[in-house]
Amino acid sequence: LLLLFWWGAIREHGEVYGQWTGSTITSYYLLLAIASSLLIVHIEEDVAFRDIKEGGLVKYLLRPFSYFTIKFMEELPWRLVQGSFALIVFLVFRFVLGIRLPLVSSPLEIVLAGFIIVLGLVISYVFKMILGLTAFWTTDFWGILSIEQFLMSVFGGVIAPLMLYPTFLANIAYALPFAYIVYFPVIAIEGMLSIAELFHVIAVQIVWVILLYIVFRWVWRRGVSEFSSVGQ
Repeated sequence: LLLLFWWGAIREHGEVYGQWTGSTITSYYLLLAIASSLLIVHIEEDVAFRDIKEGGLVKYLLRPFSYFTIKFMEELPWRLVQGSFALIVFLVFRFVLGIRLPLVSSPLEIVLAGFIIVLGLVISYVFKMILGLTAFWTTDFWGILSIEQFLMSVFGGVIAPLMLYPTFLANIAYALPFAYIVYFPVIAIEGMLSIAELFHVIAVQIVWVILLYIVFRWVWRRGVSEFSSVGQ
């Protein structure tokens, strides 16, 4: 529905949207489907309900590997499988239906876009781990999850490319981590960022990874001290 809306808007007032044409907006939403499947982690429900609410966390506390690393290795196969299915859909549009889609072609830009994709996955994972750990102090986790999904839709570029947002909303989105999970990886793959902009996005992503990991460590230490589990 979003794709149909923007196709109509661009057809009627294409001069308003600059570099956004029918092919670029089509490529954007198809790549967004891949990015959402590959980069948006869903570990928070497992952490909140299975590990914290049901007490499954106790088995991880006795293992010689960190909880952070174990949960990442559990989640990674799911991201790869779901991302592969979304990639198949993209390839069908490109090679079977013959829809021409703009993609990055410069070797350096491809490498930098790859870094942005990997860092987007890391940001998503650390953020969702923090979100899941808030279940240490809450009785109803669904409210927090709903707020996060709303913020991701608005400020993560899911509803529309952030370039088309009003300036004040776009500035808010650029200051939050959500855009660096899917939006910037998508437009980087589309080739819509210059070399300087690609390096800038990578730098901001690294800052977010560091800040979020520091928050994770603090929340983890405080949360484990609150945790209790009863079993046989």
